[in-house]
Amino acid sequence: MENEYSVVPARIKQERENMDLSQEYVSRKIGISQSYLSRVEAGVNYLHYDHMTRLKSIGMDTHFIFTGARTDLIEVQTLLDGMRPADYYYL
Repeated sequence: MENEYSVVPARIKQERENMDLSQEYVSRKIGISQSYLSRVEAGVNYLHYDHMTRLKSIGMDTHFIFTGARTDLIEVQTLLDGMRPADYYYL
């Protein structure tokens, strides 16, 4: 069975790439070196709690990073994107 944490590094990278952010930008914003972030994404190093909260502060979906599921806000946005303005009345 796969370790629960073993997928987190790939999800960090996936979320960063989905947001079109460079390792350099993210590492600077969360207070680590780019090489350290590279090792995190490779599964060699780990991020501390405060670094994870900083990922959240730059807009990364930490719920997705830990669970693989997107947050409710993204699901709501997807729902709203498929609606016509007249449909908003029923919400």
